[in-house]
Amino acid sequence: PSSCQKIDRQTMTSFSTLKTMMLLCIVLLIGMSAADAFDHADVIKKFGGQLKCPYANLWLSKGPEQAAQELGVKEQKEQRRELQQPNFGGGEDDGEEVFCQIAPGAIGAGHQAGYNGGYPSDCAGTPGESSPYQWPSAWSAEVDSKSVPFGNDTVIYHSKGSVYYRLDRNWKRADTTYTRGLQRSIGQGPCPAEDSVSDPGSALNACRRDSDQRRTMIHRGTQMFFITWKNGTAADDENVTNIEECSWLDLAIVGNIRPDWFLDNLGDNTDVQYLGNQHVYYEGMPKLVKQWRKKDFANQYFTMSMLGNPSEDGIHWPMILNVPGEGFGDDFLTIYTNHRTLTDNDDALFLLDQALEESGGTCPQMERTGDVGPPTDTVEIPSNLEIDENAWFSNVYTFSPVWEPPTKLAAGNDTSELSQAITEAGTATIGSCYDSASKHVQMTISFNDIEETDMGGLPWMALGYRSDEECVMNKNGADTDIILVASDLSGTTTVSKGLLPAAARAVNSTAITSIYTTLTPLESVEGYADVSIQVPSGGDDTAQERAVDSFSSRDSVVLKFKQRWDTVPEVMHLMYAIGSTPQLGVHTTRMC
Repeated sequence: PSSCQKIDRQTMTSFSTLKTMMLLCIVLLIGMSAADAFDHADVIKKFGGQLKCPYANLWLSKGPEQAAQELGVKEQKEQRRELQQPNFGGGEDDGEEVFCQIAPGAIGAGHQAGYNGGYPSDCAGTPGESSPYQWPSAWSAEVDSKSVPFGNDTVIYHSKGSVYYRLDRNWKRADTTYTRGLQRSIGQGPCPAEDSVSDPGSALNACRRDSDQRRTMIHRGTQMFFITWKNGTAADDENVTNIEECSWLDLAIVGNIRPDWFLDNLGDNTDVQYLGNQHVYYEGMPKLVKQWRKKDFANQYFTMSMLGNPSEDGIHWPMILNVPGEGFGDDFLTIYTNHRTLTDNDDALFLLDQALEESGGTCPQMERTGDVGPPTDTVEIPSNLEIDENAWFSNVYTFSPVWEPPTKLAAGNDTSELSQAITEAGTATIGSCYDSASKHVQMTISFNDIEETDMGGLPWMALGYRSDEECVMNKNGADTDIILVASDLSGTTTVSKGLLPAAARAVNSTAITSIYTTLTPLESVEGYADVSIQVPSGGDDTAQERAVDSFSSRDSVVLKFKQRWDTVPEVMHLMYAIGSTPQLGVHTTRMC
């Protein structure tokens, strides 16, 4: 339900850019860390094959708070437990351990909160509550991942290893034992000159990462540990005297993946589509799987294939996961094999750092210093897994024995409320219809769950026009037409039309400020008419001037206007963004 998606935007501010970094790691949240005793660049090099997050080297080297500042995002001082997030079935946040909490914003689409005590399979009130198709709470498997570039099926990067999960405790471990091929990703660690490969027709450089050295990542709550084993250490050798290096990082708000991450549309900038049954080839034999697609912030999607017929132990195991590159890397396909359940007797698998220190070794916290900065280029790696608007529709279905799916409108049950074509996208609802007599499209955009910022006034909101279905802010580096809704501290709200410069995408403060010089009141722009804006009054429903549209609510900002179109448009490619302050800056929400 929409009430479970409401997020305190103030607590999201310092992580609005970081949430973009983290969604790419929705399943393989893997990186590196530099300890006081190690050379930073050398450690990045060693873990470079596992770096799959944009800006990961900045985030990992300097920590969430410092990285937020360097990426142009204002740091907030809220305590972690003050984040106003859905708490499904957990205890009150009064100092005792909490469970079933998701991370803020877009991170929550896939992750539990870092301070969460765990996410058991029966979190009350969630769409996937007790679904047999969730990921098991405690399990392990061998993994084989292959990356493929846009436009062909050639495998260019291959990795093997194992994963271990105790999601009911917010624990994960991932071991990598084999890497071969070219890794192409924006923000990856330094590449030795002899391993760097030019990517023809692109500004990207690929790095050949061939290694058999064993590396381990452990993620427990807010902490992520990075362990390098001595050369020649076998994959099943848990003797901590064979650990060569160990260090750890504080992840603050980011916890492990939720077991139901692919089943629901909780969180921000996301959607889900249950696809039903498919037969696939798995280890050379046909297997029945149930499939879900999960939409991400980049308008791309994951496909999760769960075992359709339960195994002998009665479990619907994760089988195949297709992961989009999200503009920062190549798409990849992961196969899970040799599954097994874990018990409390396996806890030592997740506590290597403690065993190392008990044996006299050290595992220091990462040093948050360095010369790393955010990329300033606008290079994007294309994906084969972009949302196809002709094929995508929202379909939340979880097989939960408790949760009830949304009621579907039966064919022919048209009402006056459905006279507009209604599109729901994240926290906004868009209604549109074409008036053939006046040759106008009537637009109604409802920005939902909008609250006053901590400095007073409403956050800025913008509607952008895209030239095609590709979900990018500035196509081919060109400026983008936008409609800006802005309020000042006196409460006056204005609606203007202007340009979003391409340079603003790199969080360039001069470029962002220049937007104000392009603004013209929307009612004065040729082709637009009947402009109106409704803002929350702060009172009860009877005191507020209500919109006639059933999809808006008392905490919605509702923008209406007519736009001239000489013929009926088949589709309008739009996007919107919502900020955290009245002044233009980094967005906390963006959706196409």
